[in-house]
Amino acid sequence: MDCMSTFEKEIKNMGDPNYSLILIGEERLKNLTEELNRLTNIVKRFSQQDSLINTNCNKETITESSKKIYIVSKNINDYLALCSSSFYENSTYYRTIGSAIYEADENTIIYVMPGTYYEHLDIKKNVTIIGIDKNGDIPENTNKYGIDEKLIYATIIGTTETTINLMKCKTKFKRIRIQNTGPLTMAVLACDSTSEFEECSISSEATGLDKYGQVVHWENKPLPFAFYNYYNYQSSGGEECKILSCNFCNTKKGTAFYSSNPSYIEKSKFENNRCAITTAGCYTQHKIIKCEINNNGSGISGESNNKNHLEGNIIRDNDSAAWINNSIEYTTLCGNQFTNNGYSYIGIRNEGSSEERNLFYKVDLKSTFYR
Repeated sequence: MDCMSTFEKEIKNMGDPNYSLILIGEERLKNLTEELNRLTNIVKRFSQQDSLINTNCNKETITESSKKIYIVSKNINDYLALCSSSFYENSTYYRTIGSAIYEADENTIIYVMPGTYYEHLDIKKNVTIIGIDKNGDIPENTNKYGIDEKLIYATIIGTTETTINLMKCKTKFKRIRIQNTGPLTMAVLACDSTSEFEECSISSEATGLDKYGQVVHWENKPLPFAFYNYYNYQSSGGEECKILSCNFCNTKKGTAFYSSNPSYIEKSKFENNRCAITTAGCYTQHKIIKCEINNNGSGISGESNNKNHLEGNIIRDNDSAAWINNSIEYTTLCGNQFTNNGYSYIGIRNEGSSEERNLFYKVDLKSTFYR
């Protein structure tokens, strides 16, 4: 018989009239002790992660039990409030996204709470980064094209370097706003990457000019770029980079999305950019499907492309709707709507190419189609 049972028996034998009150008090004490232990563990995890963030991180010091869920928050009180949810109860706290990525194992999910994070992220591992609201939720997006900006709560801004640098990884971003403000930087630079961006907002405020006012080039192309996706010419190129329901808006001095690596863009919005989309690469395929491309200097431009596919896009009110020339093979335009654009030049040639069911309204007479 355990000690507690013996204690209870002795009280009964003594005929103590306060026996029931003693049991109630002991139960309350037990509950308070459990709650105190829970809060102590939370504070202990925070203290451990706080020391790791401000010192040289040692991955071996993190226990396996603490690597289940990663939470990034600018405010410890917001994190502690989130921990009241059973889903996030056993999570690990980080103040910066970079420190969470450093500690994360492959295929880890990192949740980012509301706030603006001034960081440069150099990512070479497969992780998923998801923005959540203060309650840990991801509200539904009902926009037909792109994402409702009010539903993005976490913003990453790079000021002196490219905001996010992806190298040969399969990183996924969801509900994150990615910007850069440095004069010679990019929001996203992806090399041999098969990453996926879903319901994100990506833009660049960079001027692309050096301190002397001269235009600076990246791989013989003028800066700035919001998203630059390419492959190392010494390799065979990456797999497909996916852009799903994203906003590419207000890169007024440069190109919103440039890709010489295979890319798949669907249900995204391109607006108020000098150039919305530029595709390149002699042995790559670019699919642009059900996007809205409006009020840009140039809508879609591309040369020396292979197997381009444009389907169901709304392309309107651009200075130039599309400039697609010298396609090698199998370029298709299907069910696109061109409205009130300026100059358009679309060259389709060689075996397998096609143009069908496209609608053209108020298009400049200089528009040309040929095979």
